Amino acid sequence: MRAAIDRLWILGLTIALLFCMFVAGTGADPVAPGMQRPLAIPFRVSGSFGEYRPASRFHHGVDVKTYEQNGIPVYAPLDGYVSKIHTSEYGYGNGLFVRSGEYEFTFGHLNDFRGVRPDLELYRLSLRILQPDHIAAVVVPPWFRFNKGEQIARTGESGLGSPHLHFEVRQNGIYMNPLAFPGIAIKDTTQPEIIDVIVETPDARYQIPARKEGAGYVLTSDLPVQKQRLLIGCFDTQSALNRNGVATLKYEWNGKTIYERNTDTIRPEDLLASDRLYHAGLTVIGKVYYYYLYDMTTAGSYNGEAGTGSILLGDVSGNQVKLQFNVKPEASIEKFRMPGNVPLNPAARGAVARASFGSASIAVAFVGTGSGGVAPSSIPEGSLKPGLTAAGPAFYVTQRDMILNEPMRLSYTMPPANVSLYVIHPITKGVSLLGPGRVIGGRTVFDIMFRGEGWVIPLNDGIPPRVERVLLFGDLRGDARQDRDPDTGEWFREYYFSDSGSGIRPETIQVLFNGNPVPFVWKADRSVAAVSIPDELIPAEGAILSLRAEDMQGNRSDWMLDTVVK
Repeated sequence: MRAAIDRLWILGLTIALLFCMFVAGTGADPVAPGMQRPLAIPFRVSGSFGEYRPASRFHHGVDVKTYEQNGIPVYAPLDGYVSKIHTSEYGYGNGLFVRSGEYEFTFGHLNDFRGVRPDLELYRLSLRILQPDHIAAVVVPPWFRFNKGEQIARTGESGLGSPHLHFEVRQNGIYMNPLAFPGIAIKDTTQPEIIDVIVETPDARYQIPARKEGAGYVLTSDLPVQKQRLLIGCFDTQSALNRNGVATLKYEWNGKTIYERNTDTIRPEDLLASDRLYHAGLTVIGKVYYYYLYDMTTAGSYNGEAGTGSILLGDVSGNQVKLQFNVKPEASIEKFRMPGNVPLNPAARGAVARASFGSASIAVAFVGTGSGGVAPSSIPEGSLKPGLTAAGPAFYVTQRDMILNEPMRLSYTMPPANVSLYVIHPITKGVSLLGPGRVIGGRTVFDIMFRGEGWVIPLNDGIPPRVERVLLFGDLRGDARQDRDPDTGEWFREYYFSDSGSGIRPETIQVLFNGNPVPFVWKADRSVAAVSIPDELIPAEGAILSLRAEDMQGNRSDWMLDTVVK
């Protein structure tokens, strides 16, 4: 019976699509002057254009906040038609591509394509049914047309990430910063902020803090005359709370421009080239972005002269800030020397750096260009939270001028132990999980694909997970205060599972309703379990929902108890 209903449903969708094809016209690409913002809510940017992203990718759009909500209407910036549809559990999720003359707009992470063309949502549903893995990228004839300002979709959290809208603008095939266009530009009066400057010599690094002085910044120390080159650590809030990247930078030495970059446009062939601009190992997305102030693709970029330098940073709204510094023979920066300096070796495809200490050993295979190395090194004092303890020696993995065609392959071996491997970041000293190991031939082996830098160390995890109720949730569930799904009337809530150690083991999650297991939806990208209870199952006196989970090392959370009432 169910199979017959499914066949009728697919037949109905197919008829609807054929009707769309019949009634849709063709014609020249429409072009209209002036763009409209795709959202009518306050336009706040949580991810800027041109930022560094994992796998050395440039962020080629802007992420716009939807304030942890889904279902917010998305509007057409210009007259246009749908040129492509993307559906996936990853990446864009439900992605819509709309063409308007020389422009193509991309809208990612949508909940659905509901708007003035109901048949467009039917088209998406048919793709989902006909593609068992829910992955499709379909070029669409110009059936679905929109006028500027008409609703084309609703925001969501499909693909990866919490609720937000990913918005791109391509002009004649080139990715453009959406905030550079009138009608979409935001009111931003905040300057970029500078944290520090990293000074690199051939065998060491130094981290010199920057100090605000007047309208600009200065370094807290003069630099010595030595063979050195610079990176700058900075961010830009763009009138929001999020720390984003900057749009432009210029480095002048003794009044002459020696390095300049602008990321307001990105060519498709450069999408995977962000590690030419950003130091991938030092940058922490959302906290601090480290930009090279030299052409890292060219060897021998060191400066060794006395003089005066300045670094000018800017954003797409025209706000600028300058840092100034001096290089003098008598200056010393030894107190700013960074830990973790190790001997460097050329990093070509197939090159491997090795090190050992006691009964542990590590090997790092490079598949790119530049230089890198690994050596035993003590971790920074106070970097481990209570409950995390060292289970083996630490090794520092470093990289210089690294263009990684693929991630580095990191292999750490040690005596058998139920532990996980972690990396401690060289700037923030934050501890991040790399992954669990396997016992092979009487040894615990960690085989990790890795892009980064820092102290690699196995840790014992004694920190139990936590379970908390999500007070702002993204599903289309109406009024959060009523805990109700307006479509089905079911009781609904979301719960966040967090772990500061080895990570949640999803298969251990338990959700009990008055002691009995109930189904839930696990949203791995947000570490959230969504629970729905039909109203008829809830007793008049109410019920108790109980939730708990274990982490990768077997630590179990306390039961989280919540009340369920009609």
